[in-house]
Amino acid sequence: MRVVSGAYAISVETSTWLVLCTLFISLFLGFAKRRTELVQVPDATFSERKVLERYRVGFIDQMLTIAAAGTVISYALYTVAPRTLDVFKTDKLIYTTVFVIYGIFRYLYLIHTTNSTDKPADVVTSDLPILGTALLWIVSCVALIYFKL
Repeated sequence: MRVVSGAYAISVETSTWLVLCTLFISLFLGFAKRRTELVQVPDATFSERKVLERYRVGFIDQMLTIAAAGTVISYALYTVAPRTLDVFKTDKLIYTTVFVIYGIFRYLYLIHTTNSTDKPADVVTSDLPILGTALLWIVSCVALIYFKL
Protein backbone atom coordinates (compact mmCIF):
# COMPACT_ATOMS: atom_id res chain seq x y z
CA MET A 1 0.00 0.00 0.00
CA ARG A 2 2.90 2.34 0.71
CA VAL A 3 4.32 1.90 -2.79
CA VAL A 4 0.99 2.55 -4.46
CA SER A 5 0.13 5.53 -2.23
CA GLY A 6 3.64 6.96 -2.62
CA ALA A 7 3.43 6.70 -6.38
CA TYR A 8 0.00 8.31 -6.32
CA ALA A 9 1.32 11.15 -4.12
CA ILE A 10 4.04 12.03 -6.64
CA SER A 11 1.88 11.26 -9.70
CA VAL A 12 3.95 8.34 -10.97
CA GLU A 13 2.49 5.20 -12.50
CA THR A 14 3.30 2.11 -10.42
CA SER A 15 4.81 -1.01 -11.89
CA THR A 16 2.96 -4.18 -10.97
CA TRP A 17 6.32 -5.99 -10.78
CA LEU A 18 7.62 -3.42 -8.32
CA VAL A 19 4.47 -3.76 -6.21
CA LEU A 20 4.93 -7.56 -6.20
CA CYS A 21 8.60 -7.18 -5.31
CA THR A 22 7.65 -4.95 -2.38
CA LEU A 23 5.03 -7.47 -1.27
CA PHE A 24 7.53 -10.34 -1.35
CA ILE A 25 10.30 -8.44 0.45
CA SER A 26 7.77 -7.42 3.14
CA LEU A 27 6.74 -11.05 3.58
CA PHE A 28 10.41 -12.07 3.68
CA LEU A 29 11.25 -9.58 6.43
CA GLY A 30 8.09 -10.44 8.36
CA PHE A 31 8.83 -14.17 8.28
CA ALA A 32 12.44 -13.48 9.30
CA LYS A 33 11.21 -11.53 12.30
CA ARG A 34 8.71 -14.25 13.24
CA ARG A 35 11.44 -16.91 12.92
CA THR A 36 13.73 -14.97 15.24
CA GLU A 37 10.90 -14.62 17.79
CA LEU A 38 10.23 -18.33 17.57
CA VAL A 39 13.89 -19.27 18.06
CA GLN A 40 14.49 -16.78 20.88
CA VAL A 41 11.34 -17.46 22.91
CA PRO A 42 11.53 -20.48 25.22
CA ASP A 43 8.50 -22.78 25.27
CA ALA A 44 7.46 -21.48 28.68
CA THR A 45 6.76 -17.99 27.31
CA PHE A 46 4.40 -19.08 24.54
CA SER A 47 1.64 -17.89 26.86
CA GLU A 48 2.80 -14.31 26.18
CA ARG A 49 2.75 -14.73 22.39
CA LYS A 50 0.07 -17.34 21.73
CA VAL A 51 0.51 -17.03 17.98
CA LEU A 52 4.01 -18.54 18.22
CA GLU A 53 2.43 -21.87 19.17
CA ARG A 54 1.08 -22.11 15.61
CA TYR A 55 4.47 -21.88 13.91
CA ARG A 56 7.42 -24.20 13.49
CA VAL A 57 10.88 -23.18 12.36
CA GLY A 58 10.75 -25.58 9.40
CA PHE A 59 7.52 -24.02 8.16
CA ILE A 60 8.90 -20.48 8.53
CA ASP A 61 12.04 -21.53 6.63
CA GLN A 62 9.87 -22.74 3.74
CA MET A 63 7.96 -19.45 3.70
CA LEU A 64 11.26 -17.54 3.76
CA THR A 65 12.44 -19.52 0.73
CA ILE A 66 9.24 -18.77 -1.20
CA ALA A 67 9.31 -15.08 -0.28
CA ALA A 68 13.01 -14.80 -1.18
CA ALA A 69 12.42 -16.43 -4.56
CA GLY A 70 9.41 -14.19 -5.19
CA THR A 71 11.46 -11.10 -4.37
CA VAL A 72 14.28 -12.00 -6.74
CA ILE A 73 12.01 -13.10 -9.58
CA SER A 74 9.69 -10.10 -9.38
CA TYR A 75 12.67 -7.72 -9.24
CA ALA A 76 14.28 -9.40 -12.25
CA LEU A 77 11.01 -9.23 -14.18
CA TYR A 78 10.64 -5.57 -13.22
CA THR A 79 14.06 -4.80 -14.72
CA VAL A 80 13.07 -6.27 -18.11
CA ALA A 81 9.43 -5.15 -18.19
CA PRO A 82 8.58 -3.10 -21.31
CA ARG A 83 7.59 -0.06 -19.24
CA THR A 84 10.86 -0.17 -17.25
CA LEU A 85 12.86 -0.41 -20.48
CA ASP A 86 10.92 2.54 -21.90
CA VAL A 87 11.24 4.73 -18.80
CA PHE A 88 14.94 4.10 -18.09
CA LYS A 89 16.05 3.64 -21.72
CA THR A 90 18.27 0.69 -20.90
CA ASP A 91 17.98 -3.07 -21.03
CA LYS A 92 20.93 -3.52 -18.69
CA LEU A 93 19.15 -3.16 -15.32
CA ILE A 94 18.81 -6.95 -15.25
CA TYR A 95 22.49 -7.03 -14.26
CA THR A 96 21.63 -5.34 -10.96
CA THR A 97 19.72 -8.49 -9.97
CA VAL A 98 23.00 -9.97 -8.74
CA PHE A 99 23.02 -7.42 -5.90
CA VAL A 100 19.43 -8.27 -4.95
CA ILE A 101 20.29 -11.97 -4.90
CA TYR A 102 23.37 -11.39 -2.76
CA GLY A 103 21.41 -9.14 -0.36
CA ILE A 104 18.73 -11.80 0.09
CA PHE A 105 21.35 -14.53 0.55
CA ARG A 106 23.22 -12.43 3.09
CA TYR A 107 20.04 -11.78 5.06
CA LEU A 108 19.19 -15.49 4.98
CA TYR A 109 22.69 -16.20 6.29
CA LEU A 110 22.13 -13.76 9.16
CA ILE A 111 18.74 -15.31 9.91
CA HIS A 112 20.34 -18.73 10.33
CA THR A 113 23.52 -17.70 12.13
CA THR A 114 22.47 -14.86 14.43
CA ASN A 115 19.49 -13.79 16.49
CA SER A 116 19.69 -10.19 15.33
CA THR A 117 17.00 -10.30 12.65
CA ASP A 118 14.14 -9.35 14.96
CA LYS A 119 14.71 -5.73 13.91
CA PRO A 120 15.17 -5.73 10.11
CA ALA A 121 16.01 -2.02 9.89
CA ASP A 122 18.88 -2.47 12.35
CA VAL A 123 20.26 -5.42 10.37
CA VAL A 124 20.11 -3.59 7.06
CA THR A 125 21.75 -0.46 8.46
CA SER A 126 24.46 -2.18 10.51
CA ASP A 127 25.63 -5.15 8.44
CA LEU A 128 28.60 -4.02 6.33
CA PRO A 129 28.14 -6.59 3.54
CA ILE A 130 24.49 -5.56 3.13
CA LEU A 131 25.40 -1.87 3.20
CA GLY A 132 28.15 -2.46 0.63
CA THR A 133 25.77 -4.40 -1.59
CA ALA A 134 23.16 -1.63 -1.37
CA LEU A 135 25.79 0.95 -2.29
CA LEU A 136 26.98 -1.13 -5.26
CA TRP A 137 23.35 -1.58 -6.37
CA ILE A 138 22.76 2.20 -6.25
CA VAL A 139 26.01 2.98 -8.08
CA SER A 140 25.30 0.39 -10.78
CA CYS A 141 21.73 1.66 -11.26
CA VAL A 142 22.96 5.24 -11.60
CA ALA A 143 25.71 4.16 -14.01
CA LEU A 144 23.33 2.11 -16.15
CA ILE A 145 20.52 4.67 -16.21
CA TYR A 146 22.36 7.98 -16.41
CA PHE A 147 25.69 7.08 -18.00
CA LYS A 148 24.37 4.28 -20.23
CA LEU A 149 27.18 1.91 -19.32
